[in-house]
Amino acid sequence: FDDPVVTLNIKTGSQILTAVFSRGAVALISIADSSCISKHHLSAGGHQVECVAFSDSAFACGLGNGEVILSVPGAEDASINFKAHDDEIKNLYLESSLLITNGWDKHLNVWQLSDHQEQPTCLLSLSAQADIDCFSYHDDYLVYGTSAGNVFVWKGPSHRSAFTGLFEFQYSAEVYCVAFDFQNVVAGYSNSEIAVWDMVTGEMSYLLSGHIGIVRCLQLDGRRLISGGDRRQVRVWDLKTGECLCLLHRHPPLLNQLWANESRLVTVSPDWPGTITVLCYDNHHIQKKSSHPA
Repeated sequence: FDDPVVTLNIKTGSQILTAVFSRGAVALISIADSSCISKHHLSAGGHQVECVAFSDSAFACGLGNGEVILSVPGAEDASINFKAHDDEIKNLYLESSLLITNGWDKHLNVWQLSDHQEQPTCLLSLSAQADIDCFSYHDDYLVYGTSAGNVFVWKGPSHRSAFTGLFEFQYSAEVYCVAFDFQNVVAGYSNSEIAVWDMVTGEMSYLLSGHIGIVRCLQLDGRRLISGGDRRQVRVWDLKTGECLCLLHRHPPLLNQLWANESRLVTVSPDWPGTITVLCYDNHHIQKKSSHPA
C-alpha cells in the first residue's frame, strides 16, 4: 500500500499484527517473519479513515467527517453509522459494550453500545478549551492529555453510569501521548520530555529527558517504558530509577506509533507510507526487518 498507517493492533499473546491504512486498506502481518498473510479493504463510504479500533467481535472506523462506522466482520451490511463529533475523529477505543471517541472539536465522548444494532448512548462528553490530543483507557480508568499541557485521570465504575475525575497533572508543554498502569501515569510532550506521575499520590516521580523533538508514542511494560518520537529515536527507560536503558536509532526521522513485546519492536511512520518496521531482539543484538504489505 502507498498510504500511511493509521492504526496498529496486536492482541495480547498473538503473533498477528493488523495494520489499517488511511484509505481503508487492512493488512494482516505475521510478526514472526514479517510476511503479509492477507489484505482487504474496509468500507468507509468514500471518506478518509482517520483511525480504527478493534474488539473481539467488532471494529469501529473513525472518519474525517466526524462519523463512526461500527461493524461486525462478515456482517458489514448490518453496520451502524453515527455522528460522533463535529470534526475529524482523532482516536478510538472499542470493547464489547463501550466506545470512546476523540475529535478535533475538542471533545472526548464515552458511548454505551447496545447488542441490538441501536444507536450508541453517550455516557460522558468531556470538553476542553485546548485540543484533547490523546487518551488511553483500560480497567475503567480514562487518562487524556491536552495541547495546554494538562493530563486528566478519570475513574468509571464497573457499570459505567458515571465517571469521576481523580487527578489533573499540569506541565508547560503540549501533550502528544499518554500511557498508564496502576502505579504510573506517563505523558510525552512537545518539548522532548516525558513526565512520570505517581498514580496514587498524584506527585511527579520523574521528568525524563533525552529525546530530540516531539515524543509521539509510549508503551508501558511493567517497570519498563518504551518511548518514540522525532529524530529517529526510540528509548527504553527503567521506571524504578528513571534511567535510560537503551537508545535505538531508526529511519525515517518521525516515529508516531509503536508496539513491543519481549522480542519484537514494531514501528510505523507517516514519512514511510506503506511500510511497517519490525526490530528483532536476538541475544542482545537488534536486526531490522521492513514489511511492505503491497
